[in-house]
Amino acid sequence: MAASERGDAEVEEAGQVFLLMKKNYRISRNVRLAWFLNHLHQVILAVPESELVQSDSELEILSILPNSWQPDEPVHPRPYLLVPSTKVTFLARQYRFVIELDLSPSTGIVDDSTGEIIFDEVFYALSRCLVGLLKPFRIPGSDITYQPEIFVTIQAYSSIIGLPTHQVLFQGCQLDETKTESFLQQVYRQLCAFENKVAEMLQQQYEPRTQMDLSPLNQERLCDPQEPSGRKLGVSMVTADVGLVSMIRQGILALQLLPCNSSAGIIVITDGVTSVPDVAVCETLLNQLRSGTVACSFVQVGGVYSYDCSFGHVPNVELMKFIAMATFGTYLSTCPEVEPSSLDLNVYHKAFLLYSFLRSGESLNPEYYCVSQHRLFNEHLVSASSNPALAMRRKKHTEKEVHADLISIISVRLREGYSIREVNITKGGTQLEVKLVLLWKHNMRIEYLAVSPWPLDPSKRSTWVEVTMEGSYDILHDISCTMRKPITSLYRTTVIRRFWNTLQSINQTDQMLVHLQSFDNVPEHFTIPESTRNGVPLFYIPPGSTTPVLSLQHSSSDSSHSQFAAYWKPILSMDANFWQRWLHMHRIVILLEHDMPVPKHLHTPGSNGRYSTIQCRISHSALTSLLRDWSSFVLVEGYSYVKLMRSSEDLPPFSFYVVRIISKAPCMVLRLGFPIGTLAKIRNKIVEELRDRILQLRFPHRVQSKEATPKVKRKVLGSSSPSKSPPVPGAQPTLSDRPCLIVLHKPLEKLLIRYDKLPSDYRVPCLLPLENPPMSGPLTMVANRTASSTLASLSRYFYHQRWIWCVQSGLVPALPITAVAQLLSTLTEVRLSEGFHFASSGDGIINMVLELPMLSDSSRNCGSETLTCIVQYVLFPPHSTSTKDSFSTDDDNDTEVEAIEVDMELNLVTECWVEPQSGCVDSSSDSWQHLHGLSYQKIPKALFPRDLMCIHTILAFEYISQLCQNKDWVFPACHPKATATEGRDTGSGSRVHEIPFQFDLMKLLPKCQQIEMFFLMLTGAEDDGITKDSSSLPNEMLLSLFHGCLQHDLSDREITLSGRDHVTFMEQVLQRDRDGHPPPFMLPVIQADPLKSPVSLEQQDPTGAYHSVGNQDTATSTNAQQTSDNMEGSGDDISPVGVSENLFSQWRCYAKLANPQHLFLTFLPATFSDIQRLTAYESENASKESTPSQGEQELETEGLLPTVSVTPANEIGCEIGDPDAAPRREPHISFSRQVSQPDISESCRVRCPVYVYSCSLELLREQMITPKPEKPLRDIFFRSQSVERPTSAPWLDPKHKEVVSYCTLLQEHSHQCYVKGLFKSLQQGHSISCPDLLIAMDYCEELLQEMDITSFLLTLCSHVRSFCEHHHHLPTSLERETMQASHGRGVLVSVSSAETEDFSEQDSHVSSCPAQESRQSCCPEFPLSLLESSQPCQAHPDLHRIIQEKFLGISSLHFKPVPSNPHYFFYCPPSAKKEVGRSIYFTALGGALEGAVCH
Repeated sequence: MAASERGDAEVEEAGQVFLLMKKNYRISRNVRLAWFLNHLHQVILAVPESELVQSDSELEILSILPNSWQPDEPVHPRPYLLVPSTKVTFLARQYRFVIELDLSPSTGIVDDSTGEIIFDEVFYALSRCLVGLLKPFRIPGSDITYQPEIFVTIQAYSSIIGLPTHQVLFQGCQLDETKTESFLQQVYRQLCAFENKVAEMLQQQYEPRTQMDLSPLNQERLCDPQEPSGRKLGVSMVTADVGLVSMIRQGILALQLLPCNSSAGIIVITDGVTSVPDVAVCETLLNQLRSGTVACSFVQVGGVYSYDCSFGHVPNVELMKFIAMATFGTYLSTCPEVEPSSLDLNVYHKAFLLYSFLRSGESLNPEYYCVSQHRLFNEHLVSASSNPALAMRRKKHTEKEVHADLISIISVRLREGYSIREVNITKGGTQLEVKLVLLWKHNMRIEYLAVSPWPLDPSKRSTWVEVTMEGSYDILHDISCTMRKPITSLYRTTVIRRFWNTLQSINQTDQMLVHLQSFDNVPEHFTIPESTRNGVPLFYIPPGSTTPVLSLQHSSSDSSHSQFAAYWKPILSMDANFWQRWLHMHRIVILLEHDMPVPKHLHTPGSNGRYSTIQCRISHSALTSLLRDWSSFVLVEGYSYVKLMRSSEDLPPFSFYVVRIISKAPCMVLRLGFPIGTLAKIRNKIVEELRDRILQLRFPHRVQSKEATPKVKRKVLGSSSPSKSPPVPGAQPTLSDRPCLIVLHKPLEKLLIRYDKLPSDYRVPCLLPLENPPMSGPLTMVANRTASSTLASLSRYFYHQRWIWCVQSGLVPALPITAVAQLLSTLTEVRLSEGFHFASSGDGIINMVLELPMLSDSSRNCGSETLTCIVQYVLFPPHSTSTKDSFSTDDDNDTEVEAIEVDMELNLVTECWVEPQSGCVDSSSDSWQHLHGLSYQKIPKALFPRDLMCIHTILAFEYISQLCQNKDWVFPACHPKATATEGRDTGSGSRVHEIPFQFDLMKLLPKCQQIEMFFLMLTGAEDDGITKDSSSLPNEMLLSLFHGCLQHDLSDREITLSGRDHVTFMEQVLQRDRDGHPPPFMLPVIQADPLKSPVSLEQQDPTGAYHSVGNQDTATSTNAQQTSDNMEGSGDDISPVGVSENLFSQWRCYAKLANPQHLFLTFLPATFSDIQRLTAYESENASKESTPSQGEQELETEGLLPTVSVTPANEIGCEIGDPDAAPRREPHISFSRQVSQPDISESCRVRCPVYVYSCSLELLREQMITPKPEKPLRDIFFRSQSVERPTSAPWLDPKHKEVVSYCTLLQEHSHQCYVKGLFKSLQQGHSISCPDLLIAMDYCEELLQEMDITSFLLTLCSHVRSFCEHHHHLPTSLERETMQASHGRGVLVSVSSAETEDFSEQDSHVSSCPAQESRQSCCPEFPLSLLESSQPCQAHPDLHRIIQEKFLGISSLHFKPVPSNPHYFFYCPPSAKKEVGRSIYFTALGGALEGAVCH
């Protein structure tokens, strides 16, 4: 021992030691203390700079200074002796600071010492602080130049309630010395904008009452509803004491969003005009700061108090100094400039970067708190040296022995906020005394003395402790004499009670520490009972209780079981909020993935009036199963688990750690608690392993679905009960790719936006006072905050945008609640497809969360820290308001009605909360691609277009559906320029936007499947001398018939098109993907201003959400863009730059509701003139091209012309033809071309384009959810008017059954209209060409009527009569032979029904002998060669001519020949020449009668 003492005497004592903490994880306070006590009275040596980079130690010595060291004195590296008086200073590699700028109204005064407004001095102080912090500095006593990473969040605080500006100026910005100037300029610009907003708010106090009532920024009524109506309204402000509480709480919140492996600090730049409401709030704030190792510092601006300029605003220096000293912070009364060239530690480095648990006597001297106020007060009243009554007195409270080691006891005290006053080795070097002190108030302290034998022996867990109270005489008297003389003051009683609670908590904390440290002393504490080892939880918590109860399986009389349960029950009962006193805490924030399918009544209430909630049973069961298998035993199932830590399997455990599940699903937190002394390396390794195992959890295949479950599959997936636990992973053959849990970086449970009730007024943002101002006294404010105050605090921090979607008004039919629920469900699925996850649900309010990776300039350069940004998306339930009343919620929530009443206005409310993280989104995921590179302010704007597209698309569908079902409703006029895209601002600082629903059919069409069809028009006769106007009358008649069919037979409602819709529709047709087909028409080229750039359809749409599909040829694109460019500035006027309205074709639209989930929209030109315009566009364009119809020529030359050219998503594997399927004839209308039709190229005749849009609600929702599907729906093109349809074409899928049926019906009616129009034109004397007539004949059905002309032939034909007389055959046999011969020659024997009465006598005569026909078993056939014999046929020379003349004479009474083809006759009675009967008849004479009819 003597030798050791002589050796120590030769080593110089260290005066100050600088230690550098490891970067990978945070170094706790007890690790720092343990280093000091373990190296006490030992020789230490500084680590060379070259070894620092490769070092893996948690603490490295940077430099050692001797006691007598001077700043300019060089220090040579040599050993030093660490003694109790050595000051140990710790430096971190990373720091995080929240700088609070106090911009309350008291900063609006002038500082008479500088002549500046204090508001401006706040910015000057911020600039000097940041410049000083960012300066590199040389570690004293070494050559190491050090510059740590510093992350800052800057907040501007104003006491004005309802200030619309965002108060977070920057969050998570990593400071860079080279960019300090530009950073400060950005801060200055935001402060100027902040100042302008404050000025606008304050100016309202001087405005007249009427104007104030109209001001949307005035929220006085929210804060003081009892205010008399006659009083002038003003701006509401919180008091100064609440202001300090708000700033510190905001700072604590902001610190949790910065990198956690760093030293934390809050810097409040203030004029000091502040206070705290009461002792309870003050103590709660201090405990929060101390538990998080947050140093709260104050930088005062404005100088000392001035009677002339301060207007009663007195700085509370005493409070600022006390809070700074109590939290290891610093109080700076001035902000000096920093020398640019100096590398020494400046005042800001010393104040904010250096940490030491050893406090000097300065902070413990009462004079410290009043030395700067000598100009304001009489120093005899505040100075203890002048006033003995203020001198500190001491009184011992208790002394006892604690069975725990000294390092653990002191570590617990440090975690409670104690600082070390002094460390001494007494009694000849055999006893170590550590004296700690807790600053409870500025004039009240608690001293804690811990004594243990020296040197320290960890195996001897025994420490003697003494607790002493220090304070002025008056407070010690109140504490000691309350029993004999009760105190009537409520405030003094509360202070005394809180102080006694603090004293009692010392004993309770020590007892729990002793309990934890006795783990390895008694084997029964870690000997797990058999039933517990088999998975039975040790305790259970009864419903409605919080007290754990021992499970029945363990309620035996076995003493070992009782000891085991008795040890773990206090650990189970520990409040997780105070774990940090005894345990090293780690957190894993997780989001449970929801079960599929999503509940039905998630957004709208069920029949019982209640909403469903998101269920996460499968993922929660997977998590608890993992923890159960991974832990050593279960304390309470689903709540708390324990894992024993062993160095080897055959040795008893040396420690343990506890896992507790906190919060409510889906957002949950796993808290891991390790006893004090567990190595940080071991702790972090365990946490990482558990996190990896959690990330590996997957859903079983039976519930696999990355997106929302399709409607047709929900019954299949819903058959399995989600409440059952998933099988053991070993028994499950395969798992899906869908993870069960999402691990987050940020503490989401503290950031989650939760509404305890629906907002009373959605137009007012959530800017409420952080705390209710005290009304009845100073003690009304409690430390525990409610959900509303938490929401109010978050609302001031997050960037907030809310949209109110006005669904309907009295102009449209009632919208069913089911449709509204489906719309909200679609919005939910859109968010899920973007990567959002459910975070909470209740009362119809759904919160969805997405954590985005962010990248800043500094992190891009160094790649140090992963930054993330939390985005929250909230969906409110449908909200009904009366159009006559104010915008307020309906409290009774009547859920039984199936549709909203017409006089009510239905609103959907969505909102987005974004964490104001600096940087830009750095996304590699496809679902986040639209957010890549955006700052946090632009994220809500990026989400808005998809919401707008989704809501307006679904509402447009429902709107048309309701119009089809309610035909009495008048279609309202459209006003395209009614509102802007993002709606009107409600005046709440552009936080709340109202988006009225504007029906726009053109934005619905690009999302529907298009079927392009062409119906032939009449060509007219050539060279007939008819004027052009009269030649178009047949086509006008034909088109009007077709419009009549659509209006009355094929549709439910005609949709009125606005003037701009006609051009937009044609542009969209040309811009769709035509799959190689030539465009059906061209738009006219309008000579636009060459300086104007073409505007495409995407550019016209401000949201960018509505886009045309596919590509088009250059000419079409140019024409469409030029037209679009000219139409952009015209609004409703369709005549831009002097172009006539007749330049563009007009269209009509008809809607047909096939079923509530599917409707058809049919477009066709309004008049024949519009068709001619389209043809003119096409011919003009065709004259400029070399091969205008090459595609059509190729199609015409093919042997088998396909009916359609379509490639649907499910065409793979479909066969084009079915060899076993026999062709069957469709009723009335045939798709096959008759042989009699001549080969006429369709390109030579006028065709009427018809466009059918298949609007399926299911397909619309799929497009909303996945804007870029893997297999997009392709359009269908009918390339020929009537070609045979394959019986198993790929588009005859069941999904397209309704489309096929509707198109077939449409084509059938078009054929009918063609025949009717042609027949009507013939009756009215219009000229019809022969090809038109032949096409009409093809469309008609043939009526074959057989007549017995045996007697006729026997009488007139000599050949037949001679043959009959020669063979003596009966007429009936001859009739059969004649019929067979006529069929063999291909003669069609039929007449029109109009002539059947002339032969009724012969028919009855022939039919009277049917029995004879069976008796002729072998009848020789009439040889056709006899007709060629020289025998004359007619008995009379002019018999044939007479017969023909007689027939023509009879038929001319009812039929007339078609002028272009005299072989055909049309029905035209003389009495009603223009009448169209029920049936239309055409006849032709060609050796026999040929007739056709079309019904």
